Amino acid sequence: MNAKRKDLKRLSQLADLVLDTELAKLANTTRHRDIVRGQISQLDEDLRDFAQQRASENHQDAQVLSGKDKGWQDWRRTKRAGLNAKLAKAEAERESAKTVTRKAFGRAQVLEELVSKSRE
Repeated sequence: MNAKRKDLKRLSQLADLVLDTELAKLANTTRHRDIVRGQISQLDEDLRDFAQQRASENHQDAQVLSGKDKGWQDWRRTKRAGLNAKLAKAEAERESAKTVTRKAFGRAQVLEELVSKSRE
């Protein structure tokens, strides 16, 4: 094996390692995004359950409706806004990771082709 081919092979292996690292980072950002989406879904489900509970019960107590319920609704809106901000950040990080991963993939493919052609 000549020196040029050996160097190309090493460079290709390095590119594969970089690609694996970037794929792992992308997987982590995707998992984080999915967790935040799940938290938002849970809040939405809690709101549906809350609305169904209120509709099925005959609540005449204005203090309950105006106090405890309003406090929970305010908390839920604040929590939802925070989760939406986290989701936007997670989506931005994921898009950035996808861009870096695409470049790493392209680099690995090109080097693999060069190693293959150097054998001929």
